[in-house]
Amino acid sequence: MMGVVLWAAIVLTLQQCLVARASLLSLLAIVPFPSNASRDGWSQGLELVPAGLVALKHINDTPGILGGHTLELVVKEGEGCGASVVVKDIYSLYQELQVGGERKLVGVIGLQCSTPTGAVSKIAGRGGLDLIQISGATSPALSDSVTYPRLYRVASSEGIVDAIISFMKDAKWKRISIYYDEGGLYFKTIAHLLADAVRNDTTGLTLDNDGGLPDQTDESIVQGILNAPLIKRNKITLITGTEYQCSVFLCAAYMLGRKWPGYVYMLLDRDVTSDIKATAMCDAQTMLKAIEGVFTFNIARSPANDSVLVSGKTYQDYRLEYLQELRAY
Repeated sequence: MMGVVLWAAIVLTLQQCLVARASLLSLLAIVPFPSNASRDGWSQGLELVPAGLVALKHINDTPGILGGHTLELVVKEGEGCGASVVVKDIYSLYQELQVGGERKLVGVIGLQCSTPTGAVSKIAGRGGLDLIQISGATSPALSDSVTYPRLYRVASSEGIVDAIISFMKDAKWKRISIYYDEGGLYFKTIAHLLADAVRNDTTGLTLDNDGGLPDQTDESIVQGILNAPLIKRNKITLITGTEYQCSVFLCAAYMLGRKWPGYVYMLLDRDVTSDIKATAMCDAQTMLKAIEGVFTFNIARSPANDSVLVSGKTYQDYRLEYLQELRAY
């Protein structure tokens, strides 16, 4: 469903930018493939590109959407959530696709996470680079329209925070600690926004501590965190970090005896059945014990198969077309 919303946003944005543009319009899709997985392991390019091609076909086959223009997808490999995405190549691609005025690169999509989105969006619309950037990144830091003049987003970090706060209140939690990946813009800003919401809460929520986890976190670092006086008293910890950081944190907590049901750990955007893995101190069997009672907070946007979308087709129609495109890709 997220992909449908994203492509709807792309179409609406392009419709506002088509005056005096070439007949063939190109979208640069920077997607992560397994050969270039970022440090958090996100590499679903093989699944993402076929979905984009299905949407592209419907856009081009429907008269009136782009007013006689044709849209194509130019796929390039890059990190999904890492900070080292190479943006300098966008300039050369931009020039390469300006062939005789008949073809024009109009936008960049794909960089779903906040860190690479910010890196690209700072140059979009500047230095002769007449591009728009469309992303599902949720970082509040990306809301600055002066710094990111051509960035269009289709998700809200405030909604994520509101949902977490509501869950905490329903569970009657009173005290919480928050730890986050200090090297990732997405996790850091979500954690900061959530920490502010807890501090400003007037219904009894208390934030005992919040802090960053370095990229090379190990069990000794986490044990030092968990042995701090305030944290020893705290029963609930939210971790917004990479797969590796979450695995190390849960292992260290288990080794200290800080485990369910006396202590509760909540992970943001993580799947304990696939993301949490063995570490230097905890083998696979020990990790199975360490994840007992762990909550995961994920955002699901999966409509029913018979849901009718804006195109008039059902979600199931798109699923079947996607599977055909995936086999061909």
